[in-house]
Amino acid sequence: MNRKVIVCAALASLALAVAAQAQVLYTRGTTRLRDSQGLGGKIVGSLAQGTPVQVLQDGTRYCRVSTDGMTGYLRKADLTESKPEDVTAALRGAPGTSNIRLAELQTSGAMRGLSKNSLAYAESRQIPVWARQAVDQMRAVSTTPEEMDAFEKAGGLGDYAGDQ
Repeated sequence: MNRKVIVCAALASLALAVAAQAQVLYTRGTTRLRDSQGLGGKIVGSLAQGTPVQVLQDGTRYCRVSTDGMTGYLRKADLTESKPEDVTAALRGAPGTSNIRLAELQTSGAMRGLSKNSLAYAESRQIPVWARQAVDQMRAVSTTPEEMDAFEKAGGLGDYAGDQ
């Protein structure tokens, strides 16, 4: 009888130890860490693609996470189990060398920021070059996460799409 109790207690302890280990996930892309669930939460920080986060609490749509001394909430859709490839690393290369993987870029449109499919769509719809260049110029503008959040909220874009 005592042996069964000891085995059960050991198994229960092992199960609790495994459950206590927080899961480590990675951000799919640049994303915002918020102080509460939902889009109304204040932005605590901006996390780059591939940032490892420790999941403290797993919710339906949001996870409470911790990373680099910050704790907050991320959308589950913004997290992945495997670290995404840093495509910009291929463009940086070592000092004095060129390490751009042009095969991955595929088109001059991709170098401008348009994917092959986006460029094909723009050409099929006869979207003028000046309009495509204007989009490229807008993408080159640097904004803070707070400015981008306010813009997306006002326009019902990004995280706020479908909320209005």
